[in-house]
Amino acid sequence: MNLRQGMAGSVGRRSRLRVLVLSGMAGWAAVAGATSVIQDLQGKIQRHELPAWCAYTQETPASYARAEKERYARRYGPAWAAMHHACRGLDDLNRAASATGDLAQRNLLKAAAREFDYVLEHAGPRYPFRPFLLVKKGTALLRLGRRIDALEAFQAALRADRGYEDAYLAMAHMYAGRGDRETALLILEQGLHFNPTSERLQAAKANLSAADGGH
Repeated sequence: MNLRQGMAGSVGRRSRLRVLVLSGMAGWAAVAGATSVIQDLQGKIQRHELPAWCAYTQETPASYARAEKERYARRYGPAWAAMHHACRGLDDLNRAASATGDLAQRNLLKAAAREFDYVLEHAGPRYPFRPFLLVKKGTALLRLGRRIDALEAFQAALRADRGYEDAYLAMAHMYAGRGDRETALLILEQGLHFNPTSERLQAAKANLSAADGGH
């Protein structure tokens, strides 16, 4: 082997070593990134900022809780593949509550509404999460000042599930916020007709009645 061949071989070995090192670093970074995503999501779940089922959506790496993800997919069908958008929408709603500046808040609320719409567009009319998604979308729209659109979302939630108490609570909150406590009370009473043992509806009605002088 002459000097030139020896130098070429040395350069080749260094190049291969560099590729191996870079590949190892990329793999480590991917693992670290996936771990960070999971830890961040678990923290939000533990703080009750996101529901536990978000861990079983595409928001986490494919290898995470694979069996549980498959169980959710079998139970809820193809639309489950889009549910990570719901988790992002919920996160946007939470972030909007603490955002500084009107523009930042509005952008987050608009983003949240789009995320919920994405799932709704991929879900059928009987999708079990449909009422939940519609109420969350309506909440984002209400905070944007779009009351008519918010009301339509709340009413659509009730068309999907006549007894969905979160929709009654959201509508009552909307009317009470406008000073129309009479309509708010009627909505709560209607909700109690379908959910007579609901502690949340009973508490909301009691609080509203007390604020209205007990009438």
